[in-house]
Amino acid sequence: GQCFGRWLSGKHAPFTAVFATAWTGALAVMRVMHERHVDIPAECSLLAQGGLWPVGRYLVPPLSTIDYDATEWGRAACELLAEQMAGKTSAPRSISLAPEIHLRGTTAPLRP
Repeated sequence: GQCFGRWLSGKHAPFTAVFATAWTGALAVMRVMHERHVDIPAECSLLAQGGLWPVGRYLVPPLSTIDYDATEWGRAACELLAEQMAGKTSAPRSISLAPEIHLRGTTAPLRP
C-alpha cells in the first residue's frame, strides 16, 4: 500500500483503472483509495488476479477478479513434474489456461 500511495501522490498519467497481480495487492489499493476518498468504481475500476483465493466476492465492494481453473493448473504442473522426475527431457513449451473474469463491484461499466 505504501508504494502505491507514494506513486499516487507523485506525478503520473491520468488513469481510470488499476490491475493488481494478486488479491493482496488489490486490498492495499482499496485501502489507499479509501483513505484518499477515491470512489471505486465510480472514479477508478479495480481488477485483480484472483488466483486460488475466492476472497474477492467477500470484500466491500466485491472485488472483480480474473481467475483460472486451479485443478487444470495443478494437473499441468504435476504432468511437467512427473516428466522431469522420470528423466524425460523436453523442449520448452507454453501452457495456456483459459481465464474467467468475474465482474463484481469494483469495475465500472464501459464508458462510451
